[in-house]
Amino acid sequence: MMLHLRLIMRITWMDKLTNKDILERTGLPSMEDLLIRKNLRRTGHLMRMSPDRLPKQVLYSQLSSGHRKKGRTRLRFRIPSRET
Repeated sequence: MMLHLRLIMRITWMDKLTNKDILERTGLPSMEDLLIRKNLRRTGHLMRMSPDRLPKQVLYSQLSSGHRKKGRTRLRFRIPSRET
């Protein structure tokens, strides 16, 4: 995003402006603020979901079933199928 803003504003690397300065000039919020806003919005959607939905269960860590093996995955050898 910052590269595009620099191109639009015709700022080169020789101008030696920081990303923070560019965001202040354009009046846009910082990247951190944008990420926080997105996370809050997603959390709001999850709060309104029914309790049996998987995303809400993951948010509150209420998964009661399921099994996942520990360690690395087993090596498998694939035999190419021959179509003749």
